[in-house]
Amino acid sequence: MTWTELNKLFDAECRQGHARLKTELKKGTKIPHLIEDRKEIMGGVLRATDSACKFFAENQKWPIMEQAVSWQCFVRLHAARDFSQFIASPDRPNVIFAESLAKKIENRYSDAEMIQWILVDYWWHAGIWADLYQNRIEED
Repeated sequence: MTWTELNKLFDAECRQGHARLKTELKKGTKIPHLIEDRKEIMGGVLRATDSACKFFAENQKWPIMEQAVSWQCFVRLHAARDFSQFIASPDRPNVIFAESLAKKIENRYSDAEMIQWILVDYWWHAGIWADLYQNRIEED
């Protein structure tokens, strides 16, 4: 899979997630927040999210999951979309960095491994920190 194809996949999943989110919000469903219950989020929900993302990487469809896990998958998809967009079409100042990063990653993984790497491994190295930083800003 190319970076452009990955970006299209993640973008399509984000669009579907947005549609589902709008439906849930119209019903009055409260969307779980990453820092509402740190122990639960740092424990079972994130482990279940890793499993759901691995399932998606292998099957290109999502398993049935509880709402908190679904929300975390949605958040990860946004990080994956942003990352794949950065690599697929970097802005001018970042072209050299994006190309060198792409060369280190491309052709090392199968499509499923690549999707899993972005949704799970990349998330734990970079994505979660962006999310925690955003939540901290919202609290201040």
